[in-house]
Amino acid sequence: MKDHLVVKRAMAVYARKSGIAYKDLTGLRFNNAWGDAARGLAWRVSGHIHEHHIKSVPQSTGCTARLLWALLPCMPIKTALAYVEAYWYSHRNETRYSYPEHSALRMACQLMPGVAPWTDCSGMIRCMWWQLNEACERLGFKHIWPDPAGAGYGVWGNSESFIVQGKKNGKVVRLGAEQHGDIACYTGGVGHAELVTKRGTVLTNGNDAGPYYKGIAQHSGKLTIVRLAPFV
Repeated sequence: MKDHLVVKRAMAVYARKSGIAYKDLTGLRFNNAWGDAARGLAWRVSGHIHEHHIKSVPQSTGCTARLLWALLPCMPIKTALAYVEAYWYSHRNETRYSYPEHSALRMACQLMPGVAPWTDCSGMIRCMWWQLNEACERLGFKHIWPDPAGAGYGVWGNSESFIVQGKKNGKVVRLGAEQHGDIACYTGGVGHAELVTKRGTVLTNGNDAGPYYKGIAQHSGKLTIVRLAPFV
């Protein structure tokens, strides 16, 4: 993926949705190297975003991350989800698996950028969807990331909720046909849910080591793979 081109296209959409001139947002040109140009751009763009949209985020921290998160609604949905996944994985030391001790806090995640200090397997996935939905709402996009558990982003919701929603409003997918954005759910014994990042691979949050990547179908229990909005 050419990250600089993805961000450039997203910035054009962001400028249009925000009612500002693209040249006023950037003030510089992209080249073929993602690195110094992107960081320089990040400082300028995130300054605008900070001033107009996310005043609660300290100006001095996470500039490039804030840029990318603010632009998520303007990116293709799978690209946006990939950025959120990467953020959760790279900040895995800032979130801890907890069930049921901190169940009331499992959806207490920050908007952009951030992770939930305590959550569980299904909570991680729902937090990602919520973060993307809230980012879209701030730019005036229609709601395309509804709660995959069908609970309006309330505290409760689990792998069985995903299966119910998959059968009711989505699609059940066979093993081997899974795609990025699908949810692998396990029932029987201890329920569990994992996010498919590509065929055969999931991002899981099942213990204090997570989130981490692993092969699909390595968890005990009956596997059901569901595809939900915005991927259906």
